[in-house]
Amino acid sequence: MKVIIAANSRKVKGGINSVIISLMEGLKQRNTDVTINRFSSYIDSVSPFLRIIYSILAILRFPFSSISYNIVHLHSAAKGSFYRKSIYTYLSKILNKKLVFHIHASGFEDFKQSNRFNSWLVRKTLNRADYIIVLSDQMKRLVETSCDNDRVSVLPNPIVIPEQAQIDAYKEAHDKVQLLFLGEIGPRKGIYDLVDAIELLPESSRNKVTLHVCGNNEIDKLKEYIASKQLTGNCIVHGWIDGEQKKKFLSNADVYILPSYAEGLPISILEAMAYGLPVISTNVGGIPEIVRKDENGFLIEPGDTRSLAEAVEMLVNDFHLRLRYGQKSKTIVQPHDLNVVLDQLVDIYRDV
Repeated sequence: MKVIIAANSRKVKGGINSVIISLMEGLKQRNTDVTINRFSSYIDSVSPFLRIIYSILAILRFPFSSISYNIVHLHSAAKGSFYRKSIYTYLSKILNKKLVFHIHASGFEDFKQSNRFNSWLVRKTLNRADYIIVLSDQMKRLVETSCDNDRVSVLPNPIVIPEQAQIDAYKEAHDKVQLLFLGEIGPRKGIYDLVDAIELLPESSRNKVTLHVCGNNEIDKLKEYIASKQLTGNCIVHGWIDGEQKKKFLSNADVYILPSYAEGLPISILEAMAYGLPVISTNVGGIPEIVRKDENGFLIEPGDTRSLAEAVEMLVNDFHLRLRYGQKSKTIVQPHDLNVVLDQLVDIYRDV
């Protein structure tokens, strides 16, 4: 089987790219009959006008780039990403390719319901697919009501689960409870709500914590916001991290927090769970399927900073609760192990 993955450029930062890299590298290391390569359909490191030109040229190149492949695996978010991938589904069927449509969209339902055209386009696009991959049971139910295609399967986002010795190798002594946020810095991920929650903590609890913010986009704006709250001693903005640096932050964290307003199934939460961290997040997308109240963390309503502060305070002041929730996280995340997910993906390719 020869598979071509059509997705954003490797230079585009974010969870979708992390998933694709993990799947591709994992498959290439395996002794299977799957040959896989990547086709770049979009890039975000240039001006908006050049992004459009790049996308148009990519669409024109695709028929020639995909000639020798029999399966096209499309990775799609919502909005512009879905519009672009709808064109690729049409081209793939003209070219007589088998088509796997992989939905990562955090705002898929809002996108579909925003107007009649989007609702029509979603149904038309998904009906063309030979197989639809989603990230959670919640997303599967949504997709099944959005089209007439019944070939929909949940493929968990994959992560590499580290051995305890690997985690211990990065650990450093610290006298404060280390809170960690990984992701795009902006309102959708709830980072400003998290800063507000830190401000709401009683002084005795606030003095015990350091929040590490690691991500891209609104870095300077967030720093100004933190300074306006006089929280520079509690909140440190590091910018984008990956590789060994990310392993170090995950190994040294005590609690992971992602108070998002919209999500599919965040890779960052899965990674935090693999490192044995309790999680505070919101009840959106597929998150409630992996973050379970009274088992491995807390779920709050998006924007509820008071409840967010209460959850932070509870974990900050209870070491044994952090330990128990963290151990449960490692159990819950096992089905997301890269090798387990790769087995499922190869089965999907063979089925297609």
